[in-house]
Amino acid sequence: MRAVFNYLLTHKRVPDKRRFFADYYAQMNRQYLSYYHKKETTGDYIFFAGALWKKEGQTNQYRANYIRACKNMDGVKFEGGFAPRSRNDIPGFEDLIMEEKVPMSDYLTKIKDSAVVFNTPVIMDCHGWKLGEFMALGKAMIATPIKNLLPVPLEHGKNIHFINGGEDEVQDAVKKLTTDHAYRQQIENNIKEYFNANVTPERSVEIVCEKAGFRIEN
Repeated sequence: MRAVFNYLLTHKRVPDKRRFFADYYAQMNRQYLSYYHKKETTGDYIFFAGALWKKEGQTNQYRANYIRACKNMDGVKFEGGFAPRSRNDIPGFEDLIMEEKVPMSDYLTKIKDSAVVFNTPVIMDCHGWKLGEFMALGKAMIATPIKNLLPVPLEHGKNIHFINGGEDEVQDAVKKLTTDHAYRQQIENNIKEYFNANVTPERSVEIVCEKAGFRIEN
């Protein structure tokens, strides 16, 4: 009903009705925020599932480098790869494509268990929703440089592990975070603290209101 109500309020500004309702439908499959809690991890399991993009060739290569690094890492069980495309129209990554897509409920369970996660920009150099999701889950995140304007900049070695995306650099980052447990736990704890201080829904609303010049009364 919320989708219908909002559509009636804004329908004159909605260019794609089907996409509007599809976005609401997708949200129905999402877990409540209470599900996004930090889980202790070991260094011997990594899960990754991501899309291949038609126009973002650099992102595809970053992700391929990461998948291959994880697959070749001694002592690590890797699960995942690229999600299959119905048209199979992006050549060069056939050996990295999963047999089938992973349901959202399974995806989140596996991400919780994963020792590290990987985040890259996609459309318009935006890192998208997974960035906030990984923060909420307190994950040790490897990421290429972030161009998004964040409330507070992330710090390499403190709450994230930045790389430029090259194959050797990706491999070194995966090895560091799977073998140096103290370092991985430091990243996990600090990124969760960052989320609680700067990214929760409540804090996000406060930041928007502050930017708009509204005063928030506690």
